[in-house]
Amino acid sequence: MKSLISKILAVCILVSFVNANDLQVIDFTKAKELFETKKALFIDARAEKLFKRGTILGSLNVTVKEFKSKEGFLPQDKNAKIVSYCNGIKCEMSDELAVLLKNAGYTNVVVFKGGYPKWKEMQMPSMVLKVDEKKEEVQVQAKGKKFEAKGATIYLGQ
Repeated sequence: MKSLISKILAVCILVSFVNANDLQVIDFTKAKELFETKKALFIDARAEKLFKRGTILGSLNVTVKEFKSKEGFLPQDKNAKIVSYCNGIKCEMSDELAVLLKNAGYTNVVVFKGGYPKWKEMQMPSMVLKVDEKKEEVQVQAKGKKFEAKGATIYLGQ
């Protein structure tokens, strides 16, 4: 049983390696052009923790491990231009994600090897998803069909 699993794993790695060699890699100039013309969806392949610390503005976060659970967030059009990126030239998560995207039928996937470090270095638009470390207890008071929490009024059904 172990040898069968090992063989299957080896074949999967080989298939991924072959597919990874077929990937189209773009440089910063092309990534910038695609970003500025809004002709591509940028997908950050890094872990959520790194994504929240800073990422290319408007990017979607999809890791290799989460790919199956996040397929619903991907474009329905399999010809949509997708830019996969991660943590720079030595990072291979963007390659792995691009292979998964291609295997899922996406035909227009490219890899930006400079990734977020190059994007940040070139002072391009980024976003940070900062989460407060302190957890405050929110008091909610019902007032008919609306609620008030932290000074904001929430109306039910709207």
